[in-house]
Amino acid sequence: MEFSPARSLNLHDWKGEMEDLLRRITFDKHVLCGKPVIRGLRISVEMILELLAKGASSQEILEDYPELEPDDLQAAILYAYQGAIPWAPGA
Repeated sequence: MEFSPARSLNLHDWKGEMEDLLRRITFDKHVLCGKPVIRGLRISVEMILELLAKGASSQEILEDYPELEPDDLQAAILYAYQGAIPWAPGA
């Protein structure tokens, strides 16, 4: 995944940025049976992670799903990270 260049963030800014990203992940029992999705779209976090795991580049995903934004992909990865690492910030 292509991320923006590293920049200096203080802890408060970093936590705020993480919270902003995670707000992109929504849950609605009427959309994909309540699975975590991106911004209420019918695009699940699970699908994004599967595409990345199978080798799709972020560019390819964004081209195939033009309603997605680069921060949506980053949000999916952050969501998975917090679920996989129990001591992750915000977990």
